[in-house]
Amino acid sequence: PPMITKVIPTVTTPIADAQLSASDRRYLADLPKWGFLKVDGVQFVCVHATPRDPLYEYLGPDAESWKDRVQGIAADAILVGHTHLQFRLDLGDRVVVNPGSLGQPKDGDPRAAYALIDDGRVTLHRVAYDVEATVAQLAACAIPARAIAELSALLRTGRVPQQTAPTEVGAAGAISEAPRFGGDPL
Repeated sequence: PPMITKVIPTVTTPIADAQLSASDRRYLADLPKWGFLKVDGVQFVCVHATPRDPLYEYLGPDAESWKDRVQGIAADAILVGHTHLQFRLDLGDRVVVNPGSLGQPKDGDPRAAYALIDDGRVTLHRVAYDVEATVAQLAACAIPARAIAELSALLRTGRVPQQTAPTEVGAAGAISEAPRFGGDPL
């Protein structure tokens, strides 16, 4: 697979983390990793990533892999996310739906992606928004220029910028190029 940059989460995670109080962290830690909901007679299971690993597994629209992940799940529809890839997979007796991403779609379409549940049916949608206004606001953020450039490219193209060499973030938050080694992503 192509080497994907980790610059954006490397510099933005500490900023987001600094916004959370101890009470916020406890609240988030106590949230369930699974959600269950019945709408119009349709049983939904909701996880951030996959039922096998509800927080971290990264799995795109591969029907065969999803068949393995949803075995034994008592639901008509499994709602997932994490990849920022909008898709719907019909797997016979159930459907897997990833609504995509409102702000960082990674499938080549920069429009905001979402799903609607209506009358027991799930439909996928896109809507354009003012990407350039969002990009302009990034200039005011206290993050390194390279992260702003990569996030701007992601917002404009709907694709994660490819990296030619791993990047390191120093203690002061400065980003420097690391020597290329074996193609391992950061």
